[in-house]
Amino acid sequence: MSGHDANIINEIPDLANPDWRDPKDRRRIAACLLNVVYQLERGNEMVNEWCNLLKFEVAEKITETIQGNERIFGAVFKWVGESRRVGEVEELQFPSEVVAFRGTISEGIYVLRKDIENIWKAINARHASMSGVDIGLHYLQRSIERQRPHNIWIAGHSLGAAIAVAAVRKMKREDRDKIEAHLFNLPFLSPRLPEVKFFEMVGRALAAVRDSWRSLALCAPNALDYKMIDDEILRGLYNDFIGVRDWIPNIYVGNSDPISCSYIPYFEKMQGIYEQRSRSLYERMKYLFCFEVAQERTPCHLLPSARLFVKDTNNHHLGQWWSRSLKLEGKIFVPPEEAQLY
Repeated sequence: MSGHDANIINEIPDLANPDWRDPKDRRRIAACLLNVVYQLERGNEMVNEWCNLLKFEVAEKITETIQGNERIFGAVFKWVGESRRVGEVEELQFPSEVVAFRGTISEGIYVLRKDIENIWKAINARHASMSGVDIGLHYLQRSIERQRPHNIWIAGHSLGAAIAVAAVRKMKREDRDKIEAHLFNLPFLSPRLPEVKFFEMVGRALAAVRDSWRSLALCAPNALDYKMIDDEILRGLYNDFIGVRDWIPNIYVGNSDPISCSYIPYFEKMQGIYEQRSRSLYERMKYLFCFEVAQERTPCHLLPSARLFVKDTNNHHLGQWWSRSLKLEGKIFVPPEEAQLY
């Protein structure tokens, strides 16, 4: 055991008997299990010690073969501790299974081409096509088949959090809304930040141009492509967005972390829209999607709901999130009931 690993274990002995009702302990356990995924890929001998302390076992390793080499980018953890009974009812505050995805390992040979490709896809808001999403979804669905959906957690750090979001958004709504999620340093690298007033101004101009294009297209149908601002496509993206309304993931970001901090102004701007409690939410939101349509992107990173936890740091490392001394208050963002599907 290295001195560094010993110091980490000394930070979390209380998690052998966590308070499952405490959001702090739930956050810390999710972060620790994600650390185990990193250690699995590195072949670290500390894996068993971490699992024994947390009372979870590695039920399945989530792997992907790249250039003939198998890499571990996730794991399914099964709870092996004892459950308690409250009266005649078994207490299920703990997760029966946790599906967890690590982020990029950038040490020596672990700088993999697939990780670089995934980073590029995250920057360009192409989360749905990231390597590992469909594999991760497969394991998540298997966990749901074995356990009740509301007793499953999903966790991810950095690119692993992006994989988790993309996988959950592909799930059936009745299962997705019950999944508890812990997403650490979730990337929001798209340069198209939702400055709503700007998008409204540009969108209205594009709408006027579209009307002119449609008139011309009647005479020359193949001359111009106005799919970029087609209302039917924008409504489809909006419905996909608002359809995730009832899934409220826990998102943890640093306020100066360049990879994840853009979620702070994003949700603040969304809150401004939500507080209007207007049925015209679609009319405001559709301009956020117009450029995504033009570039054939699926904006999985644009989430309608979240419980956002903000730490004063520029640190992107996972280890900051399992500290006992860290106290965070989460702020909930949820669209109003008026934000119905179209």
